[in-house]
Amino acid sequence: MHTAIIIEGAKAARFCLRHKVAFINALLLPKNLWFAGLLNKNDYIGKTALVIEKGRFSKTVIEKAKALSSWDLATFIPDET
Repeated sequence: MHTAIIIEGAKAARFCLRHKVAFINALLLPKNLWFAGLLNKNDYIGKTALVIEKGRFSKTVIEKAKALSSWDLATFIPDET
């Protein structure tokens, strides 16, 4: 089992990197839940839109998050088995 924290913000990411703490950006949580089969595609899209609306993400970060595959995020996808 992998442990990671969910963050939002460059300052938090820098802290995690500096202290070798596994993390995932809050923007990717709905995508991970979709990949794990815990959200359907419409819910994933809606929840991602909500996170984008409430958060402060650059267009670059949003585009990068959209491009990540299940393979890229495998470490963070919940395993229901």
